[in-house]
Amino acid sequence: MMLRPLPVRNQVPSRHRLLSVVIALGAALTVLIAAPSAEAARGRRAKASGGGGGGGAVKVGVLNFTGPGEAASRAAASQALSSKKITVVPGAELSATAKQLHVRLDDDSGFKAVAKQLNLTAFVAGEVSKSKATLTVRTGNDGSVVGEESFAGADPKKVAATISKTFWKRLAGAFNKTNPPSGGGGSIAEEPSSSSSSAEPEPSSTSSGKSEEPAAAAEPESKPRRKVAEADSSEGGSSEGAPRASKTKPAKADEAGDSGETPGDHPAVDVAIGVGDLLRSLAYNQLRNDLADDAHKLAKYSLPSGPLLAGKLDLFPFALMDADSVLADIGLAVDFSYLLPVVTSPGVGGTYKTASLAWAAGPKVRLPMGLFVTAAYGDRWYKLVRSNNNMSPAPVPTTDYKFVRLGGGIRHMVTDSLNLGANIAYDYCLGKPGQIASADFFPKTTCAGFELGAMVGYRVAESVELRAGIDFQRFGLAFHNNKNDINNMRPIAGGATDQYTNIYVSLAYVMGAGSSSGGGDAEKAASEKSDSDAKSDDGDDDGEDDDDSK
Repeated sequence: MMLRPLPVRNQVPSRHRLLSVVIALGAALTVLIAAPSAEAARGRRAKASGGGGGGGAVKVGVLNFTGPGEAASRAAASQALSSKKITVVPGAELSATAKQLHVRLDDDSGFKAVAKQLNLTAFVAGEVSKSKATLTVRTGNDGSVVGEESFAGADPKKVAATISKTFWKRLAGAFNKTNPPSGGGGSIAEEPSSSSSSAEPEPSSTSSGKSEEPAAAAEPESKPRRKVAEADSSEGGSSEGAPRASKTKPAKADEAGDSGETPGDHPAVDVAIGVGDLLRSLAYNQLRNDLADDAHKLAKYSLPSGPLLAGKLDLFPFALMDADSVLADIGLAVDFSYLLPVVTSPGVGGTYKTASLAWAAGPKVRLPMGLFVTAAYGDRWYKLVRSNNNMSPAPVPTTDYKFVRLGGGIRHMVTDSLNLGANIAYDYCLGKPGQIASADFFPKTTCAGFELGAMVGYRVAESVELRAGIDFQRFGLAFHNNKNDINNMRPIAGGATDQYTNIYVSLAYVMGAGSSSGGGDAEKAASEKSDSDAKSDDGDDDGEDDDDSK
């Protein structure tokens, strides 16, 4: 039996199999080489973004603010931080961590402990009042205060708007002084200039002819990180190759706009004087029985037009001393209107000259959202004076309404220049309303009245407004006649309405909170302080640049 040899497999690898092995070995070698490089690149990117050993993005703790409307101001501060890619740690988490560590967030050591636990670079705390918020910045490395700024506004909503607009402009210098805890967190590092960010998104491994990895390894951890004043988020990047943007002091007009304050918002003093036209109408609800036909025209009296001088004053003395005082919104309100004695009415044997004066004065209390309430004592009299003694007394009796006013209204700055206002009041008559309630006319007269008003103002200068408005006051008279009055030959009428309409234009000057007289100096000083801090930080940066170049 003949045995057939078994086929023997070729022990030499084919060309295709050899190629596969080479490719596999090359891929493995590539992975081994690329892994350390990728890790180093990640480390360089983390370092460039401010990350420390504890990892990653910059984190800032925002405590719960104190005071009325604090939520709006806190939200504005948080939004400003988030706009810079900063992670915001809310107050609830800060309080929980402090409780866990058995510390209190009321001294440097407490803030330092919480910052170390949460890897925080900084803290922001705030105290809010009706027209101002004071924000305090603490650094994470030791918990100390590194800066504080105040943001003003007419009300909590406008305070928050001011924070949104000027947060970084006012607090950049403070944040430049913050550092994370040793060995953790992230610092608010210098933002790269537009030229470097566009041309070199990642550091080159061959930069300056040296390997970057050894330089990164040799850099000591304790070396201070460079910081930069915040660049305005509304600015676009500069052109490629341009030097780092310099910090310029904002113009005074820009400061006024950013402050959120405008003349007319909660002023300490508001005085207006102007001219106008008075319309008056006294109408009985029936013809008086004691007058002949020709006299009824005078008895139902109407003044279609009369020139007047009008003025108003709002004075809040405590606001002049301290805008944040609880008494700052309690003041005095005064108004008057005087009919110029040039109007005459015809009569038998002569003319009747018309005279009138109205005034009121009393406390005024401002409330949130531009609302106010007021109480006042006032007087309005109106009479016809005969031109000679041969004339009969005027058939239109003199009226003299002494009253207590109880009312309220609203005053609101719609824009930085446009001011709108409205008011309403009830007038409670005190005593008899003058000659019309005498024995010769209607001795049992009682009265009551109400007022309405509307105003529009336009700012023509920093503290000056041009205004126009209308004020309406109406008194209702009840005569309470009975049968005995008919027998005593007294005038008979059921009642009457007596109404006055003032249409005016005036020029107003406002001073105090919300005007240049009240807030401009403080805003200017705060801006100069911020600029000084920014320049100081630039000097530090330049010094570090020199050190680095050496």
